[in-house]
Amino acid sequence: SGRFFATYAAYMDEDFGPDPAGLFVAVSSTSDPLEPWATYQIEFEDIFPDYPGIGLTDDKVTVGVNLYDVDDADVDPSCGPNSCGAQFIVMEKADLLAAAVVVSIVTSDPDTGHDTIRPAHSLSSVGTQYMASVDSVDDVSTADELHLWEVTGTPAAGDVVITHGAHPAISPLTSPCIETELACAEHLGGDKLIDSGDNRLLEAVWREGTMWLSSIEACDWAGDPDTRSCLRLIEVDTDASTVVQEITYGAAGMYYFYPAIRTDEDGNLVTVFSRSSASQYVET
Repeated sequence: SGRFFATYAAYMDEDFGPDPAGLFVAVSSTSDPLEPWATYQIEFEDIFPDYPGIGLTDDKVTVGVNLYDVDDADVDPSCGPNSCGAQFIVMEKADLLAAAVVVSIVTSDPDTGHDTIRPAHSLSSVGTQYMASVDSVDDVSTADELHLWEVTGTPAAGDVVITHGAHPAISPLTSPCIETELACAEHLGGDKLIDSGDNRLLEAVWREGTMWLSSIEACDWAGDPDTRSCLRLIEVDTDASTVVQEITYGAAGMYYFYPAIRTDEDGNLVTVFSRSSASQYVET
């Protein structure tokens, strides 16, 4: 489409009355990100749409979020002890590109059985929105399978179909440092540790039948007495709904975290990430 898309969330914790929150989706008016953007708000009340992740297809823009009670007061009966579930919002891409006053959307029901459902950024032409998650980190610190979704149809046509499909096995994916604290990554120049995250999926990209996923895991390297955070990269064949390969990347004595991924036209995976150690400043 030659446009830029972005998403963010915000809320206000009011002393009295409901707590307003919003999920914001923005699209640039041209291929120049310095030109004006159109911004849309999806309103929430008392519920915060946390950790938004955006996915794109030829005809849809999909945003996945995790829902939390702003006050931790369980004002929403769907809220469990840790969250109100994962949710995704499917938006009509043509409406966003046209900066329409009204945008057609379809919102999924909150899913308390899963956490952080990531829609894929499609890098080749496709109508189906592919999505994935791993086991909920609210219940276990180690995941051993993926959960795959497909979304077909469009909100404007009124034919959106959400299919929760296969859940292929993966090698155990353990959150780094979750038994103590997520802020576990050492770095030069300060005493405070860096929050290197947990094993939720960070990003998903799709091209020509292949979806790559990125996450963070705990790694124990030979000769290194400490557990480190490192990268997990997972390749999925979306036609067969199978895991093709898994890559663990890191190094003894180092902490690797927050990978961002893309594939080139030949299908080669490109990854950028941050890293640090007790003797090295944070590099990104």
